[in-house]
Amino acid sequence: MSAIRFDLSRYLPYLLNRAGVRIALAFTDEIRRFGISLPMWRVLAQLWHADFQRQSDISERTTIEPATLSRLLRSIEAKGLIVRTRSPTNGREVGVALTKEGRALTKRILPIAVRYEALAAGTIPSDKINMVKDVLIEIYRNIASYHDALKGRQENTVAATQNKRLRHKTEKRRHGTRAIRISAP
Repeated sequence: MSAIRFDLSRYLPYLLNRAGVRIALAFTDEIRRFGISLPMWRVLAQLWHADFQRQSDISERTTIEPATLSRLLRSIEAKGLIVRTRSPTNGREVGVALTKEGRALTKRILPIAVRYEALAAGTIPSDKINMVKDVLIEIYRNIASYHDALKGRQENTVAATQNKRLRHKTEKRRHGTRAIRISAP
């Protein structure tokens, strides 16, 4: 049996995380003076592109889980940087927009974000940086696709297990075991 060759220092997920964490730590130190966190910044930056967005779209675009995003939006709203409103056409949908203060703060932080991108790029030519960006987008799509498929298989496994339990309980009823009412989830 041959040993698996593995070098953490050349492992793509490790390298992506390592670079991302380093940039995030330094950038977070700089934006802390504005009273916001990195996840808050990601929301503000996303809203900068299109001022009124559905909460579900922000979650998807920032890769912040919906429950976490909901709490985060409450914090940002309490700071007066965003406003949330229910959709007039769908009462379950929540739209989010920057306030005047939120737009002004985002405008102040944008040059810092641009500077960090330039620092990360260093002397790497712009065509290579653009290629890296394209590759990172593709890596994200690859993993998202795999993860979605994996979640689908897990959901199918859970459903199959629940159906098996339901069939087992139904069999018990048929064979004279106490009668119980079963409802499928």
